[in-house]
Amino acid sequence: MSLKEEYLYWFFINQLIKQYGYRFVSASDDQTEIWLASDSNTDSDIIRLKLGDLGWANNLKKDQHMAIHNGEKVRRFLGKKAVTVKTVYISTYAPVDDYSEIVKGYEEPEFRRVHAESLVFQTSALEESLEELRHFLPYPLEGVNRQSEEIEESEIEELKQSALTASYQKVKKDEAVFQKGKPILTYLLMAIQVIVFFILEMKGGSTNTQTLIEFGAKYNPLIMTGEWWRFFTPIFLHIGFTHLALNTLSLYFVGIIVERIYGSARFFMIYFFAGFAGTLLSFLLVPNISAGASGAIFGLLGALLFFGIVYPNLFFRTMGWNVIIILLINLVITFSASAIDSAGHIGGLVGGFLAAAIVGLPNKGKPVWQIVSFLGTALLTAGLLFYGFTAGANGTYEMDMGLAQEYISQEDDEKAYEAVQKYLDGDNYPEAYFFAGYLEFRNGDLDKAEEHFLTAIEQRPDFPEAYYDLGLIYWQRQDLDLAREYIEKALEQDPDNKDFQEVLERIKQSQSS
Repeated sequence: MSLKEEYLYWFFINQLIKQYGYRFVSASDDQTEIWLASDSNTDSDIIRLKLGDLGWANNLKKDQHMAIHNGEKVRRFLGKKAVTVKTVYISTYAPVDDYSEIVKGYEEPEFRRVHAESLVFQTSALEESLEELRHFLPYPLEGVNRQSEEIEESEIEELKQSALTASYQKVKKDEAVFQKGKPILTYLLMAIQVIVFFILEMKGGSTNTQTLIEFGAKYNPLIMTGEWWRFFTPIFLHIGFTHLALNTLSLYFVGIIVERIYGSARFFMIYFFAGFAGTLLSFLLVPNISAGASGAIFGLLGALLFFGIVYPNLFFRTMGWNVIIILLINLVITFSASAIDSAGHIGGLVGGFLAAAIVGLPNKGKPVWQIVSFLGTALLTAGLLFYGFTAGANGTYEMDMGLAQEYISQEDDEKAYEAVQKYLDGDNYPEAYFFAGYLEFRNGDLDKAEEHFLTAIEQRPDFPEAYYDLGLIYWQRQDLDLAREYIEKALEQDPDNKDFQEVLERIKQSQSS
């Protein structure tokens, strides 16, 4: 091998890196073998340049076998479905024996997604080799016909340094994508979650429903009454220590990456819109109370998926499959566990993706697409809000009962009665009859209250509160035997209720006096 081969070797590498957007994937220790991959996601060719004389065709065949094995590793690293490893052997002469069948193409059943092709570039037949190279590679490479004695070693070193510098600049450019912001908000949000959790624990417990509602959990009846901030406040609340720990760890690992990529301002908009979107979909589909940062964290995963669309190669070279696997695992858990608010998770995931499309990536903004994304998201959000509040206004039984309970606690008896009245002719609405009985009892109409409570018990025999309130009615009427009977039935169903026990003792005392 002479200086001529080495010069052409680095000359070709420079062209591929500088003119056609290729980058180093790997290199041998002596730098006589270089693997290059394109920045284009659609280009499935891996170009491999190998410097040195081949000798015999069997050496070529062995090298093709190694190219297939290493090509599979490169394919996985780049996240490509399939690749073609195009090897250019730069040598003074071709192998001594026949090698024509080997260079036509090489595959192995074990690695079906990797195909190997090769070209022997002979500097002894430069013009013919250059013509073959133009047909072999996806991009035309220029050649220089210089004799070894005309080439200085310093020229080769200059070409080598030029290629390495260009590759280094590509690496630095990639690193810059992950350094757009510092994870200040991520740490702040983690701290807020923990502080709020301890406040909940001190004020009644993070698993206490009333405490959660008081501090802003998603509670559809109160959202229907105009408490719109409950679309956002659930992001800071967590139900139990395990819930807090999982979400705080998830926020730490995912939030830091997203905030570094998007910057703090974009991160803020993505996080809170995703949290809002998760709560909105939960509001539409799940009547139960809910809380947690899970929707917002799923939104951060959605933002990483958007990053993967904009930077597909960089995404798969760095974190792509890890993100996809984490997302799939979380989706499986979401849909397999009944206690998890799956609507909130999916809403957050979609919301985070849409928010990322709206704010765009730093230095990669596309105003037209961002405006289209904003308008589409705004229309979708408005439509879902309109549907949610319209459906709520028309009423679902669970929501109406929640509203009735809330209005009763606010002593707004008129609105509470409106919420239950339309169910009072039905056959399977025991809670409606119970609330109606409670309102009549509070307003002093014991006969109507008794009628409603009896209907509630008829429709739902395991209703200790209804038995208890009937006992109170009979106690007020001085029918102590009947009062005792119903209070005892209430205690049979709820034996640890202190109110029931206290009233029963007082009735017993009245009977014995």
